[in-house]
Amino acid sequence: GAQLIITSHSATLMEYLEKEEIYCTEKNRSGETEIYALRDIDDVRRDENYYAKYLSGVYGAIPKIG
Repeated sequence: GAQLIITSHSATLMEYLEKEEIYCTEKNRSGETEIYALRDIDDVRRDENYYAKYLSGVYGAIPKIG
């Protein structure tokens, strides 16, 4: 009955996970961190390339690389 939560800065891991296993974080205007799951975003399909869509900003939590 245990649950393991892992965080990573490697977005490529999204290629191996289901949408129920992916959570994103994003800072709001107040500087507070908000967390949400891909399963809670409308129209996210199981056969999507989560990695590519994440990098293009479709899910929010837009990565700042560099």
